[in-house]
Amino acid sequence: MAPLLAALVPGMLLQLPPALRHTRPLPALARALAGALALALVLALLDGAPPAAAATGALTVALVMLGLGAACLLAPRQGREAVHGLLVTGLAALALSPVWLAPWLDAASRVPGLVNALVALNPLTLLASPMALDYLRADWFYRYSPLGSLRYDYPAPAVLMLGWLGAGTGMLLAKAARRRWTSPKNPRLNPEVPR
Repeated sequence: MAPLLAALVPGMLLQLPPALRHTRPLPALARALAGALALALVLALLDGAPPAAAATGALTVALVMLGLGAACLLAPRQGREAVHGLLVTGLAALALSPVWLAPWLDAASRVPGLVNALVALNPLTLLASPMALDYLRADWFYRYSPLGSLRYDYPAPAVLMLGWLGAGTGMLLAKAARRRWTSPKNPRLNPEVPR
């Protein structure tokens, strides 16, 4: 999972902000996604991952960046960088949720499905799923979180990928619909525009 994180972090912090400031953000976002995907693919292959797992892992990096970029594009142009900072901080907090939720995980395990939902919402689960990596039982998480000793199921990789793809695409469609609705050429907003 390290090669995927090594591609995702610079993609989120170095490639997305200029794309969000661009006058045409959608093509710039597509270039940032392609760059992060290519970097993730190369790093995963150099790390010795099988080609299929490397390609799927690289796709998960692009999906996380798509969701993050699409959410930022929903904000007004002047506020996109602030939203980007908040969302990156939120993703980091969500990735570390097994650690900071540690005191409450025992109680959460008594609620059916809650621990599974927490695992599914974690962006690290998406990155680990193509490699079939049980990252929550890895040494670091096992040491700092009781989650490794609880019963939970990872969601299917295809379900995770479709969820992230659907969320990112839905936000881009909402952005396009809002732009079309608020356009000065919209006859409902400007009665002088011929229908």
